Amino acid sequence: MGAGDAGARKRTRDAAAPKGPVREFAIEFTDSQPNSELSGSEEPSDSESYHRSRDVDLRDMLRRDQRKRDRLVRSTQALRPPRQRTARKRPEPRPPKQILYIQMEYCENKTLSDLLQEGVDEKQCWKLFAQILEGLQHIHQRGVIHRDLKPVNAFLDAAGDVKIGDFGLATSSFAQIDPHFRHMSLDKSTEDAMTADIGTAMYVAPEVIAASSGAVRYNQKVDMYSLGIIFFELCYPVRTGMERAAVLHGLRKPEIVFPADFPEDKMQLQYQIIRRLLSHNPRQRPSSAELLESGLLPPRMEDEHIYETIRAIANPSQPYFAKLMDSLFARSPDKHIDATFDYRSNDIQSEQLNAVFLDRIRELMARVFRTHAAVELSTPAVMPKADLLGIHQKPALYVDPRGNVVQLAYDQTVPFARYVARTKMTEIKRYCFDRYFVANAAGGQPIRCSAASFDA
Repeated sequence: MGAGDAGARKRTRDAAAPKGPVREFAIEFTDSQPNSELSGSEEPSDSESYHRSRDVDLRDMLRRDQRKRDRLVRSTQALRPPRQRTARKRPEPRPPKQILYIQMEYCENKTLSDLLQEGVDEKQCWKLFAQILEGLQHIHQRGVIHRDLKPVNAFLDAAGDVKIGDFGLATSSFAQIDPHFRHMSLDKSTEDAMTADIGTAMYVAPEVIAASSGAVRYNQKVDMYSLGIIFFELCYPVRTGMERAAVLHGLRKPEIVFPADFPEDKMQLQYQIIRRLLSHNPRQRPSSAELLESGLLPPRMEDEHIYETIRAIANPSQPYFAKLMDSLFARSPDKHIDATFDYRSNDIQSEQLNAVFLDRIRELMARVFRTHAAVELSTPAVMPKADLLGIHQKPALYVDPRGNVVQLAYDQTVPFARYVARTKMTEIKRYCFDRYFVANAAGGQPIRCSAASFDA
């Protein structure tokens, strides 16, 4: 193989040499053997030696760089102050989510405002006024001021009785008037008053509107002023909204101007009550309790008749008493009460879980009781109403078909004492696993609890 052949082979190898480390094959051409076969080089070529040495150099550089980085990290950690371990506080458990449900009486009839448009007679007027007055006395005794008493907030139930509602602005007694909470000025013309919020402003007491700045203290007398306006509307019906605005505007003046056609001679008591309630001086305005005890209200004959009838029928010796009880027990249950009677009366999951433990506890306690020669003996679950002293919860009371008031077992002692007195037992050791009941303030199923009793 000559020099020309070696030069050609070198050019071919240089041209075919890739940039990366790969395995190569060399092709040689000779003069003496023009059709020579391809053969792999047995000895490592110059390119392979170059790439191998290059890979070794790269690995050495990486190892040196890694050693430098490790030394730098160790020196940095040596200069860093020691880490202080702090106890991690466990997050406090969140309180369980609670939802407040407010159950109110359903008044399916109408409001007092609707009744005013229909018109009321004198007898009904006194009845409604007395019921509103008694309702105000109830809330005032508990330190509450309604502050938004008006006909649309007085609801009528199916029996036609008034129920005061909408306590959204109610507050405690002797509260302060918020200077930012102001009603419309009433020193306007009748036309302007008709376009404003007359429904609320016409019932507000003067001391609430008089203050132009700062806070003013007031008491429950502001509700009595609103009641005076309502009572006037009950006694003096108006036909149009314009007439109502003009009449109430004059009635709210300090001199309390009544309409010219107001029948003062026929409504002397109404006239006196309205003038006293609409006084601009709160001290001269009567409270709800004072007005009820003043004697200005006529006696309610229908209430006295009902009370007398109840007293007569409630006497067991009366001939109508048995018919009354039969009619009461013949009534079919209301479907709404039937559907909600057992609502949340007991926790099913808790009872199922407690039943396993109670059964085991009962077995262990019964084994102890039997070792003392005691026998299991249960007592009746119902007994006549007993005046128990020192009880902190009310017993579950019911009425049987004969009109007798009975109660479920309040404990395990009194029923067993009655049983011993009736059977005249002298020597006995008994144990009992049973339930006792207390009254449920929300109605429905009575509250039941488990108890164990051992008497010797």
